[in-house]
Amino acid sequence: MIKNKSWIFIGSFLNKNLSGFISNVAILFTGSVISQSLVVFLTPVIARLFVPEHFGTVAVIVSLSTILSGISIFKYELALIVAKNESEVQSLTALSASILIIFSLFILLNCSILSYFFSDLTLLEIVGSWIFIIPIAVFLSGFFRIMNSLHMRKKSFKKIAASQVINSISVRGYRIISGLYFGSTVTHLIVGYLLGYLAAIVLLIKGLKKIEIKSIFKVNYIELKEIAFKYKKFPLFSTPTVLLLTTSRNLPVIMFSILFSQHNVGLLAMALRLIQIPLSMLRDSFRQVYMVKITELRNENKNKEVKESLKIITIVLAISSIIPLVVLIFWGEMLFSYILGVNWTQAGTYASILAPGFISFLIAAPSSALFVVYNRQELLLKIQLYRLILTIIVFLLSYFYSLVPKNTLILYSAVYIIFGIVIFSSAYKIVCFLENSPIKEKEIHLL
Repeated sequence: MIKNKSWIFIGSFLNKNLSGFISNVAILFTGSVISQSLVVFLTPVIARLFVPEHFGTVAVIVSLSTILSGISIFKYELALIVAKNESEVQSLTALSASILIIFSLFILLNCSILSYFFSDLTLLEIVGSWIFIIPIAVFLSGFFRIMNSLHMRKKSFKKIAASQVINSISVRGYRIISGLYFGSTVTHLIVGYLLGYLAAIVLLIKGLKKIEIKSIFKVNYIELKEIAFKYKKFPLFSTPTVLLLTTSRNLPVIMFSILFSQHNVGLLAMALRLIQIPLSMLRDSFRQVYMVKITELRNENKNKEVKESLKIITIVLAISSIIPLVVLIFWGEMLFSYILGVNWTQAGTYASILAPGFISFLIAAPSSALFVVYNRQELLLKIQLYRLILTIIVFLLSYFYSLVPKNTLILYSAVYIIFGIVIFSSAYKIVCFLENSPIKEKEIHLL
């Protein structure tokens, strides 16, 4: 009898509460599928136009830019999604844009100092004068996230999906054309990377109202100070968390450039392109839409439904990941060799090693959204800190024991798997606590 009631509850929940959620995920997932399809169909062409060494150089620049861009707005763009009214949204938009501009100029200043006084550092020798691309990439990435959050709040999921597609088309279209006419150069790989952000930003801006665009330039310092203080948990906890997360994600490319040849860096970059980027897009789709859904349930104090939805969605993701995981592990080398050519076979080996780790984080995507909605960023910060420490230990072991790239990546992937499990178990513990103590939500900090 209890089992029947449980199944009735789950069925009712799926029909009444998850129908809109699934529809919105489907829209974002469609954009992701199209973008991934472009990667699959166009990467073989690009791989034959550009050499691994050039991919390696660009990968280092992109990795450094990604780490810095993740903290360029102090994560106030997330507050745009959960803000209570439009007045707060306008203030948060202006605050986010102001912080982004100041941060980008700060990065530009530091790049100038490093380039002039510390040009003999290993990383600077690798990137050279391309270091000045980093502040540009940071600004474009940050502005894109502001636009993305504004559309997320409006539930303009079609526009967000379209921006993913236009980004992918712009990047790969330019690289193919430039590669055919000019051959393999770092310049055109970087220009394509920046062009993708520009195209996506233009598309998202067109989807906003004039008043929403004007709010970017509407700076009232008193209001900005008040709104910054109200949502202070985002810079205090989400920003360090994202810094730890992006550093952990991009550390392999940066460390590979120090420990191994640029050729190996290029192979790793290709593996990450075909594995990490599609999975990240899918992960973000689930995380973003789920964040909106559980925000609504939280406001209605429906913590039991949050717990049930977390279980259901996590199980669905886990089951859906079995087939692609098996394919990558057993036939990764063959697929990469067939799609990209024999010169990239080793990239398939790297991809098969990394796949279990990245898929575990895809499965934990709904769980990570819960930390933000329930203001438990400090717990997520601790988790990411421990993960970064373990990641650093992995590369220190690689350095001191002269591990080959393959063994280094096995250890790195294992760290991802461990912390994917930790994130889900911690998130589930939070909702269980709230379900039993719905009135004393603040006591969750005792967990």
